[in-house]
Amino acid sequence: RRKIRDKTGLAEALNRLGLTYCDIGYDLRAIDYFEQSLVICEDNADLHGQAVCLLHLGSVFKMQRDNALAIDYFERCLEVRKKVGDKAGMADCHESLGLVYYGIGEGENAVRHYEESLRLRTELGDVYAQSEACKNLGAAYLKMERPDLAVAALERCLLLQRQLPQPNDSAEVDALSSLGLASFQAGLNDKAIGHMEEALELFRNLPAENASVQSGKTVILDHMGNIYSKMGRPDRAVTYYTMSLRVKKDIGDMTGEARCLVRIGLEFLHLGELQRAFEAFTEALHMFERLEDDNGISICYENLGDTYMQMGEIRQAIFSYDRCLPIKVETWDKVGEAQCLDNLGLAHFALGELRLAVEYYEQALNLWRAEGDKAQYTSTYENLGALHFLLGEHVRSIECYVQYLNLSQQTGDGAADPEILLRLGLSNSAIGEYTVALEFLKQALTFYEELNDVRTAAICMQHIGAAEGRNGQLDLGMTHLQRSLQLRSNAGDETGAGDCLEEMGLLSVLDGNYLRARGFFEQAEKIFANTSDRVAQATCLMHVGATHAALADHQRAVALYKAALLTADQAVGGWSGKADCLDHLASSQAVLGDVTALQTFSMSLQAWREKGPGGRLGEAAILLQLARAHGRLGDLRTAAECVRQSCEIYRTAGDRKALSVALGHLAHLAASTGDGTGAAAAAAEC
Repeated sequence: RRKIRDKTGLAEALNRLGLTYCDIGYDLRAIDYFEQSLVICEDNADLHGQAVCLLHLGSVFKMQRDNALAIDYFERCLEVRKKVGDKAGMADCHESLGLVYYGIGEGENAVRHYEESLRLRTELGDVYAQSEACKNLGAAYLKMERPDLAVAALERCLLLQRQLPQPNDSAEVDALSSLGLASFQAGLNDKAIGHMEEALELFRNLPAENASVQSGKTVILDHMGNIYSKMGRPDRAVTYYTMSLRVKKDIGDMTGEARCLVRIGLEFLHLGELQRAFEAFTEALHMFERLEDDNGISICYENLGDTYMQMGEIRQAIFSYDRCLPIKVETWDKVGEAQCLDNLGLAHFALGELRLAVEYYEQALNLWRAEGDKAQYTSTYENLGALHFLLGEHVRSIECYVQYLNLSQQTGDGAADPEILLRLGLSNSAIGEYTVALEFLKQALTFYEELNDVRTAAICMQHIGAAEGRNGQLDLGMTHLQRSLQLRSNAGDETGAGDCLEEMGLLSVLDGNYLRARGFFEQAEKIFANTSDRVAQATCLMHVGATHAALADHQRAVALYKAALLTADQAVGGWSGKADCLDHLASSQAVLGDVTALQTFSMSLQAWREKGPGGRLGEAAILLQLARAHGRLGDLRTAAECVRQSCEIYRTAGDRKALSVALGHLAHLAASTGDGTGAAAAAAEC
């Protein structure tokens, strides 16, 4: 062509070379030849040739996902086609531009070009091309979440295909499948199922021995399974997934077979048929292992973990989640990793291993925040709030629950959960923030009263009374407690009535009325004895003993403290008040001059140490009590050593107020033992 200076022929040859290089994947060489051809066509003012070159260049850049250049070349091509009045070519350009915009998620631009393509195809009377334009338009509307418009476009597509002189069953199956999905998204379930079943019927006209035809059939069957699954009909979903599974086995599609088994397993989970779900997930796991498909393996382990959780086999669930987690990490599946950590947190929560659950949820929280999934990290904050509440870590619980409430309001998830409001009230009460506690408790009370939940409303009223009393409003607090007691008594809630009476006793102690307090505690103790609540009974006996001690009846107090400890020994799971009770017992014994007070103080000290880090301040207080007991018995050096240990705990905890008191005792003891230097140092620090 070059030798004979045939420029038109040369441009055609360059175009063909470009297409050939495209076919074998040499895109850069193809671009070079198309650009050479374009230059020649421009020199010759060959508009048709220019349009062909520009279309080829746009197609190559589209394949390379260089969307900006692809759009530029297609638009230039469109302008050339308009100049020559080539409607078919213009329609091709609009279709190509629609495909690019569809691929980059610009649905409105895609629709605009598809509609223009359809208009031109209609003017040309090309029925097949019109049907393809309608199909593309339907897909774009689906991407824009406009299923009603998608249904209209796809119905027109189907109608046009049925007008073709030569029926195309394969294209009709494709149209029916798309129409079924669009109808389902539009809420037209019966129509969706009808279109899918019609598509399945058409497969009878297609060659059964053709693997691609059978593969297409499995796609329709999977769609049917998905539709029934989303409709809440897992039984029907299993039927279609099982039909798909058989076809996949026949054509040797092991990957499709394994994925189908996973879907079947999930439906069995919804049906509560846990053993069959377990078998499906296990079979799928073995297939994915043979295929060395890490993603499939991790999905199976995760689903097996969920199955074990529903079976109540929590340790096995943890084993499965532990196998899933490293695969998620290795494959950089951050969302899957976070979900797996959430699952591990839930499993350890179910086992009562709260500290481990917190660790997993904290890791999950960091990942969800990094991924920007607000719904997920909102949920994780809720779980962390509950865990810290149960661990008695009220400051952190408040932080998590407040974050949860703020995020829920931002995402418009509706009114706050009254249980969370109640817990926020209790946690604020626990840290002495009674005014804030009352705000939350009153909000929770309003919710429960609206729900006509008398039992929980009475609980809220009790805690409101307790918070008001501790906030200096003793009379108002007692009024709320009496209302709560009345509600509990009317509802026959003995345990609740006992809780109210105990709280009324505690408010009476705050008021300095020990005799009235004793009456309330004794009534509560009788109720708890009747209900065999040994922990609550032991606590009330300790409170009764404390009222006797407050009125200087230490003999009776000692007897009641011992009775409380004996009662607590019968409790399942131990008694958190044991250390306090031993402390009270030792103090009364010391007042009576009983030398066994030292042994009791030592037992109390050990009980506080067994509480772990949270019991350190209690341990420091007992060391001071023990020091006083040694002082009364004349062992001042041992007393001083106990106070030094107490000071060290207060320093570590940063409790300056308690430390100053302890240092004052230490200075006095050091001076009493002749340690002037030690006394001066303690006094100076104090």
